[in-house]
Amino acid sequence: MARLDRAPALSNVCSVLLLLVAFFARTSAAAPDVIPKMSIERVTSAHIFELVSEGLYTSNDVFRVHKNFVAQVSAVTSRTLPFMSVAQRDLANQHVPLEVQEGVRHYEGAVSMGRNDNPNSGTSSFSMLLGAAHHMDMKYTLFGKVTKGMEVLHKLETLPTKTEGIFVMPLERIAILASYWYCAHGPLHLHMAGTEECKADLEDMNSRFSVLSGELEVARKKCLPT
Repeated sequence: MARLDRAPALSNVCSVLLLLVAFFARTSAAAPDVIPKMSIERVTSAHIFELVSEGLYTSNDVFRVHKNFVAQVSAVTSRTLPFMSVAQRDLANQHVPLEVQEGVRHYEGAVSMGRNDNPNSGTSSFSMLLGAAHHMDMKYTLFGKVTKGMEVLHKLETLPTKTEGIFVMPLERIAILASYWYCAHGPLHLHMAGTEECKADLEDMNSRFSVLSGELEVARKKCLPT
């Protein structure tokens, strides 16, 4: 799940606030027609969670905005600041396998892993679907769903763009000012080393989110046109 809470500044610098919200298919948090409960362990979900936990999407950007198709986030290795440690860069360069299942469809609001021609080449780039794209079904890993903020994503479609090869890209950089996660639907089910040690941190983050969510709502009402 991803949420964009801040409208882009359409006249000057384009910026958004990206909230990545525990978007794991295993939690069945998404609508069943988009992300049904998977019968396999979700490598992609755990990988993206680690990237978010390391703060690697902060200062990244949405490099692609193709109307009625996708808004795509750049690979985190493309950002210049803040600098990544060796361990973070190794994590960012890890490849995840293609994870598909019959019945999992690319509808508007789905979150889909980016990759190149190799189906097992996904690293950190992902797309948020601006419309149905069923030609991607069974070819790209779906691991989440936008739960709130689709109106902001659609506002990105009004930005001036240019076409470079297959990519439709905004003329101005759409920067991700901050990224973080919280547990939106019950306990977080992860199977990663050290998960048990993070329970106290999770409780602390949930507490902080209860405060931040109010601030985000105020910012949303202030920045989004009524």
